Amino acid sequence: MANQNVVMRNMIPILIVGVVAVLMISQTFINEPTLKKIAYETQRQVVSITGFALVVGGLSLMRHNYRKVKNKTNEWQLSFIVFATFAFFLAVNLVPPWQLLGGTIYTATIGNMGQASSALMAFFMTTMAYRAFKVRNFETFIFMLGCVIALFGNAPVGESVIPFAPGLLTWTMNVPQMAATRSITIGVGLAVLAYGIRLILGYDRTVLGEFK
Repeated sequence: MANQNVVMRNMIPILIVGVVAVLMISQTFINEPTLKKIAYETQRQVVSITGFALVVGGLSLMRHNYRKVKNKTNEWQLSFIVFATFAFFLAVNLVPPWQLLGGTIYTATIGNMGQASSALMAFFMTTMAYRAFKVRNFETFIFMLGCVIALFGNAPVGESVIPFAPGLLTWTMNVPQMAATRSITIGVGLAVLAYGIRLILGYDRTVLGEFK
């Protein structure tokens, strides 16, 4: 009985994923109104399930952080901030008179935090550029050369220093950069296709919590 329950618990999600994936792929290549209608209704149901999953995920997040605060585990102060923030915005959004207050606090908080992050990013990017511009091998030399071309091609004074900098930047963006972008896009597409085939055939079981 235990083995039967394990098989059913594993096979049902795999069958659902396989059937839905085949349905979505088929309606793309087969011009059948009934098939397209079924796929459209399936997508609508997915939207509903996604909303329900967000609710369950939010409750799970609150429960997880509440346990960390209650047990005073490592870095429980951060969990308290997450729990308190989530509970506060949940409360103000559920009460109509408080929704304006919640939106104002959210906008003000996000704006100030964004400005602070941008200020810190300036220092981080400066240190990263200093480290990256150290030419250690051929790859770092190519990287540094591309950064110099982008810098002089975009800077107002760049054309005065190097007259052909804007044209060189345009060629770099249209030829080498475009070739690299397309190769990466093709590689990602093939990887997604391979992963989708593994999911349809049931070879990838990481979604079931089996990482073996």
